[in-house]
Amino acid sequence: MTDIRFGVRIPNSGPLTSVPNMVKSAYAAEAMGFNSIWLHDHVVWSSEMHRHHISSGSAEALADEQTADFFEAL
Repeated sequence: MTDIRFGVRIPNSGPLTSVPNMVKSAYAAEAMGFNSIWLHDHVVWSSEMHRHHISSGSAEALADEQTADFFEAL
C-alpha cells in the first residue's frame, strides 16, 4: 500500500505575499513534515478577484453558490 503524502499551498499572490514570506512558509512546511508545497497559477490578481477571495474577510467571499454546496456536504 502507498503511504499517504500531504502538501501545503503557499500563496504567491495577494496581500501576504513576498519572497521572504514564501521562503519562510516553505521552510515551515518542511519543518512540519509536509511532503510537498504547491503554488497556484494566478500570478496576477485584480482587485476585484481579491475582493471576493476568502482571505479578504468579506462575507461575499462565502456567499457564492459553490462554497455553499461544499459546506452543505460537510
